[in-house]
Order: sequence, then structure tokens, then C-alpha cells
Amino acid sequence: MDAKQVDGRIKRMLGGIRQAFRGKIARTDAAAGVQRAQIEGLDGETVQALEHAEQFGFTGHPPAGSDCIVVPLGGQTSHGIIVNTCNGAYLPAHAA
Repeated sequence: MDAKQVDGRIKRMLGGIRQAFRGKIARTDAAAGVQRAQIEGLDGETVQALEHAEQFGFTGHPPAGSDCIVVPLGGQTSHGIIVNTCNGAYLPAHAA
């Protein structure tokens, strides 16, 4: 197998992987014991009921308009998890 064939295989493999992406929280719901959020992607896509993965012992309720980072598991946006949220409006003044 030559280098061109290897490059082709790598490109095909990576083509099925979706990278992490940014979005904005539209609304959240923690009624089921796991916080889920509806987000708006940067391309205008709406993604429903993504799980917000929170660290053990920490919890928060990001308000609408908060930024988020989504990692699509298995390359599928609908199976993504929110791994981080932030909202500059709530950043303490001394931390800016």
C-alpha cells in the first residue's frame, strides 16, 4: 500500500467523525434527574435534548443564551453531550 492509498483511507475514516462545536443554550430541563438542553448551533441548527455532562458534586443551570461546547458521540449531533457552558454576563467583575 502506498502513501496515497493510506491518505485516502485516513480521509474516509475522518470523514465520519464530527468535531466538537459551539452552540447557544435555548432552554434547559432537569426534571428527569439528568439535565438536558435544547441548543442552537452556529449554523442555525436546533438540537433537542442534549445531555449536559456535569462533574460529580457540581451542578448548575445555564440560562438561555449561554455558550456551550458539544461533543457529538459517534459523530452524530443528536447523540452529543454538552461538556462545558459559560456566560460572560455572570462572570465576576474581578475575573474579567
